[in-house]
Amino acid sequence: MFSSFKDEPDYLESDAFMSHALKVVGALTQAVNNLDLIDSIIPVLKKLGLDHTKRGIVQEHYMVLGHAASNTLEELLGCSWNNTVK
Repeated sequence: MFSSFKDEPDYLESDAFMSHALKVVGALTQAVNNLDLIDSIIPVLKKLGLDHTKRGIVQEHYMVLGHAASNTLEELLGCSWNNTVK
């Protein structure tokens, strides 16, 4: 999934990987913070999708990311995690 980091001895310790991870979190934060302005974030998200498609990212990769994000939120939110939040 992280072919961009395949040459890293330990991608979890990689500055490049950390930079990418921070960009992912930033993009997710921007999307969530602007849900009430959906028309303004759709073009940004479409561009991100197109950029990633060019790099060989497929729908299954997004499913992995979504599952990881969901599990992380469930763990962090504890008893506040419910069907409404999901």
